[in-house]
Order: sequence, then structure tokens, then C-alpha cells
Amino acid sequence: MLRQFLEQYFKSSFYLSADKFVARICALLLMPTLVSLGLFISVNVAADYDATMDVYTDPEHVDIKFTGQPPKSLGGFDQYTIEKFELKIGSVNRYPVTKHADTILYAYVNNLEDLNYGVDQWPSSYLVLTWDLSFPQAISEAFKCWWNPAYLNCAAKVWNAYAYNQTDSIDITSALKKAVEQEIGTLGRTIDDLEPDLIENLYETPSIYFHFPHWYPEEKRTDTVVVAAQSRLVFGFATIDYLTQHTTFSETIDKITLINNLTNNLKTDGSVISKVKSWYEGMAPEFFKAFSSMDCINQLSQKIIYNIQASQRLLLRAKDYAEHVCQLNQISFAKNNKLHNPNAAEYHDSEIDAVNAVFKPYVFCDAYTCQFNQSETHQYRLIDNNVSSLAIGSINMRMIYEYFYPDTEWDSGKQLCNKSCTFPIDDLDGLNNISDNLKNYVSEHWREASWAFIEIED
Repeated sequence: MLRQFLEQYFKSSFYLSADKFVARICALLLMPTLVSLGLFISVNVAADYDATMDVYTDPEHVDIKFTGQPPKSLGGFDQYTIEKFELKIGSVNRYPVTKHADTILYAYVNNLEDLNYGVDQWPSSYLVLTWDLSFPQAISEAFKCWWNPAYLNCAAKVWNAYAYNQTDSIDITSALKKAVEQEIGTLGRTIDDLEPDLIENLYETPSIYFHFPHWYPEEKRTDTVVVAAQSRLVFGFATIDYLTQHTTFSETIDKITLINNLTNNLKTDGSVISKVKSWYEGMAPEFFKAFSSMDCINQLSQKIIYNIQASQRLLLRAKDYAEHVCQLNQISFAKNNKLHNPNAAEYHDSEIDAVNAVFKPYVFCDAYTCQFNQSETHQYRLIDNNVSSLAIGSINMRMIYEYFYPDTEWDSGKQLCNKSCTFPIDDLDGLNNISDNLKNYVSEHWREASWAFIEIED
């Protein structure tokens, strides 16, 4: 009966005046018997968008610009009204999107960590469209239902799109991943451009002490200060390595902030006199004092963000930096050197053992420093990285490496140890020969390399 009624309804409409005809169309749209309350949802609507990114660090957010043509149709309708856009990354995170023109959209992302996916693990990402039909659009689409054999379903679909918001999604995974990858590349190049400033402030300036020690006050030229001076370079190398490592999106941005702040606090006017004075004046000694303290992590994490209104994320990054660097200070090194001492049990179990025990020479290394414990009183420290290899020469570094790894050929990229290593010494004469050769080299041939290998009093 209902079908017959509707057929008659449509047929009679051809003989009505225009205003009555429109009224009947409206009545059809409002018929509750034709309404399905479910939403029409589709995924991967046919539309192409490219993405580019602009990063703002004050306040911290990212604008993602999408350019492209909107879908030619939604839900089978050529006419539609988009109420809002959202950017969806993964299964949870959604961000507001504003329309600046028919072909330009901007997404506002204020949590940079949500962009930390590796490009190989980038999650499915969508522009989510919430849309409906306006009243004129619904009227227009209702006309088309007359020529549709399934006109009842067609009318119900028009009603749903008019009365209820619909949702469709455009897959922009590839475009977004490409934009993030390009931005990480840009940020990485920024760090590469800033690295020379770090090297100047954290290696070249403090190493002047070894080149021209007579330029410094006499009280700054004791054996204890020499050990501290070498430790300053360890601090510099560890800081440079941490801050210049390319990592995730938000971490790379944080590192750029820390690099800029650090170099601004350490920069001099470029003259040798100001660089010498920076050894004991200004922020440089403050950083080293924090690095050398028992409370290193707390103090250094505060120094690295000095003069910054730090976000919670940057505070955590500063702490992560301090935890990485502080494990390499003199206090930690001395503790670990003692901990890995193969003589510890013999020398500390009893007075009798201490008197009768024979010292077993050993070498302990962490990621940057090796200590040659050749006797109870005869010790050296070697900086173990690429820069020291250049300073002491490849011949000497190959000699050292092949002493500890006789079956492995050395190249300039190899260190004696990457984290923590202990080498018991059976051939003490061979180790003494290495020490003598290095000592002669740095004192007679290339004093500028004396920071790389020093004799210590422990």
C-alpha cells in the first residue's frame, strides 16, 4: 500500500504548480517512514592532497598545510556541505583543521610527540570530513531520486544526509609521512649547521689550555687541573655527540633549542684572550662545575636550559641529556674504574692480602676515556674517540688498538670501547712501551695533542 501511495504521489507531482511541487518534495524529505537512523560512513574517499609543514617553537606547535581538490562527491552526492575537517593520526589522535580556501587546509598539532613515528612505522592517517546536505542541496538531490528504481532507499539516503552529519575519510598517510620525513631532514641539516659552533665552544676553546698553558694563571696549571682540563673535553665530546644525533621529530626540535641556548651562553667575542678567560669566567666554568658535581644530573639539567621558559617536554629532554653526560664525569669514571679493578678483592679483604698481593695491571674504558692502570701509582688516561685519533695520529692509535685486539684490523671509525670495558694486562712491557711512545709523541712532536693522553696522580 505504501509503495502504491508513493508512486501516485510522484506521478501527481507533474501536474502541480511549482510551489506545491516543492512543498511535496519537502514533505517527502520529512517522511519519518523513509528514515534510516544509521550514518553513512565511508573511508578513503577519492581525493588527492599534498602536505607541507611549518614548525613553530614559540608557542610550540606544527602547522600542516594540505593542498588539493575536495572530493567530487560524498556519499554519492555531487552537492554537499563540509561542516568541519579533522586530522586523524593513528587510531586515537585527532587535531582541528581549518579551511583557508577551497584547495588549502591547515591542521594544528600542538603535541609534537605525536609526530615521533618512524617513517617506516607511520600509522594510517586521514583527513576526516564531517558533512551534510543543506536544504537546497537536499531538494536538488531529491529530484534525482525520481529516476532511481530504488527511489525509497534514495529518498532515505537524502534524508539522512540532510538531517544527520555524515563522516568520510581521505587517506593522507603517504603525504603526511613524506612531509614529516622532509621536515626531519630539514631539522637535521639545521643541527649539522649548528655543530661547528658546538665544536668551537666545547672542544676548540677549552683545548687552548693544552696548546698554550702559560697563558693561564699559574694556579690553573697543576696536575689536578690537567686532569680536570681533560675532563672538560670529555664533557664537550659527550655533549656534542648527544645534541647532534638525529632522532625523533620532537627530540630533534628540542636539541636545536638546547644547542642554541648552550652556544649563546658559551660564546665569546672570538679573540684568544676572551677564549682563555672563558676557562674561569662566565658560564663555561659553571657548566663544568655542574658536570663535575655529585649532583650532576640535577645541576646540569638546569644549566642546559638556563634562560629558557622550558616546556615539560624540554625539561624531560634536559634531564635525559644530563643523565647521558653525567655518567661520564670524573666521579663516575673513578667509581667504575675501581669497580672493575681485578685487584679489589685482594687489596681490600685484609691487611695481610694487601701486603702480600701483587698488583695486576688492567685498563678500564668507558665510552670516551681509557685509564691505563699499570701499577698502583703509575697511571695514564687516554681520550678514545675520532678526534683523539686525529690528534695522536693514526699510527699510534693503530698501535694501541691492535695491542688490545690483536686479531682485528683497526680503522679510524673504531674505538677501544663503546660503553664499558676492562682489559686485564698480561704483557705489561707492551703496555709500558705504548705509554712511553705516546708520552714522547705528545711532548716532543705535537704538544697540541697532549689533551688526548695525560699522566695522572690517583
